[in-house]
Amino acid sequence: MLFSARRKDFRIDTFKSGGKGGQHQNKTDSGVRITHIDTGLSSESRSSRSQNDNRKLAFRKLVKKLTSHVIQQNCRDKIISNEIIRTYHLVDDRVKDHKSGFRQSYTAVEQDIGLMIEARRKSIKDNISSLKSLKG
Repeated sequence: MLFSARRKDFRIDTFKSGGKGGQHQNKTDSGVRITHIDTGLSSESRSSRSQNDNRKLAFRKLVKKLTSHVIQQNCRDKIISNEIIRTYHLVDDRVKDHKSGFRQSYTAVEQDIGLMIEARRKSIKDNISSLKSLKG
C-alpha cells in the first residue's frame, strides 16, 4: 500500500502558535497542522516564526510517519500471507484445513474434495455474517 502525495489528500490547518514571542505570536497564523486524509495521520509544527518554514517541517514529520505506517502495513500483510492453510499427514491418514477447522481422513478427502470446499465456504460465510453483525 502506497500513500498518495496529491495536494487534495492532505488537509492543511493554520493556527496561532502561542507561547513566547509576544504580539507577533498572537497576531499571525504561523503554526501549521497537516493531516493525511486517508490514514488520519497528522503532524504539526510551531517552532518557527515563518508559516512556510513550519509547513516544510510539518511535511517532513508527516512523511516519516507515513513511511513507517506503510512499512508496518507491509509487514502485517506478509505475516498474514505466510499462514498455514492446510496440513497433510499421510502417515496418520488425515488432512486438516486450518482456516475452516475441517479434519478428515486423507482417503475420504481424496475421494470427495467437495467436503473440504464446502467446509471452507461455510467458514467464509460465517466470517462475513459475524463482520456484518459487528458493523450493524
